[in-house]
Amino acid sequence: MATKITWSIAQCDYALVDGSLSDVINNLHWRVNAESTTGSGASAKTYYASSYGTQSLGEPDPDKFTEYSKVTETECITWAKSGMGADQVTVIENSLAANIALQKKPVDGHGVPW
Repeated sequence: MATKITWSIAQCDYALVDGSLSDVINNLHWRVNAESTTGSGASAKTYYASSYGTQSLGEPDPDKFTEYSKVTETECITWAKSGMGADQVTVIENSLAANIALQKKPVDGHGVPW
């Protein structure tokens, strides 16, 4: 199975008042989860990796402002990805996929020989 990548927003920080606007989201705490399953039935094994971060948002545009109670998680994910840029989004997602690939086929071990 290909690695499934899922973005979510854990928390929104917001200013109660910002000029003429109220409840203005200024930071988004995002999480990216990656999951991949190999095999099927009783022999199936699922691998997981995740990343967490915060993305600051720029000054709000009063003409494009979305009222806090009407903001959706999908919209916040779009804002977070836009704020970090496509290259950084790719770096995060590729890093998680690489982590899962190493879990599936490790190159290092640890422990003691006794």
